[in-house]
Amino acid sequence: VRFFVRKVKEYSRNSALDFNRFLSLRGLAGALEYNLKNEPLDVCVQTSSQDPNAHMTHSARTLSGGEQAFSTLCLIMAMWQLSVTPMRALDEFDKNMDSAYQRDSLRLLFDQFRMQKQRQFLVLTPLDYSSFIKELGISDDECKIHRLQAVQRVA
Repeated sequence: VRFFVRKVKEYSRNSALDFNRFLSLRGLAGALEYNLKNEPLDVCVQTSSQDPNAHMTHSARTLSGGEQAFSTLCLIMAMWQLSVTPMRALDEFDKNMDSAYQRDSLRLLFDQFRMQKQRQFLVLTPLDYSSFIKELGISDDECKIHRLQAVQRVA
């Protein structure tokens, strides 16, 4: 039992550090507050990592659309270490993001993909990221893009 508790605390600490590190890519800051006794997880996001008086929230609803989407992506990625699955998927992670958030999100994702070569990643999005992928220096061997044909809707 003590081993399990120690491991949970270690993973909690690591995921909280990862969450803050991922957010810092966009100048945000954040914390994951675990209550291991009652099991809730509080997610805090601060809109500026440089300003201690910046807006701090426990509710993503008070963030802009891009901040919400990016902080959610950061949370997902911070929690990935708790899962040992060989395949990971994201569906429309980029919803409500402007191009700057999209570019930074792709950079963050591909950094993680490169560090976890033993896993496969599937990212579903209706957006065309060909130019961003080239701009980030991602080779065709690292990223396979499959485009589905447009759906023919019958009235």
